Amino acid sequence: MPNTITSQTINDGERNLIVKVKITGDGSGDESDTILVNVSEFAGSFTEVSILRVLPTLNGFSATLSWDADTNVKAMDLLDGDPTPICYKAFGGLINDAGNGKTGDILLTTLSLNSGDEGTIVLEMKKRGGS
Repeated sequence: MPNTITSQTINDGERNLIVKVKITGDGSGDESDTILVNVSEFAGSFTEVSILRVLPTLNGFSATLSWDADTNVKAMDLLDGDPTPICYKAFGGLINDAGNGKTGDILLTTLSLNSGDEGTIVLEMKKRGGS
């Protein structure tokens, strides 16, 4: 049985998107470039998001969020046991700086995700691109 990753859309507005993701490890190993936010699944005509704020609560494992592209680009690391909110609002958000083949999606890779480990990541984003 694979790790459990469930996503809840809190707000899918015209310009803003807030998603809460719950991760539960089952002992099958780490996640590697698992799609966390698939921009094509949300309302509106946009091609990517900028990350305004992240509220992480990871217990027993760490995670990396990356921008999906031909060569994925690391957006940020989230550390085990560090629930400090990460805010990029002061300068308009963390913008997708991936190069060729960027999809606009956000990927998740975990480190040391074991059976019984749990975490929640709330992503507050702004929709970008499109018409």
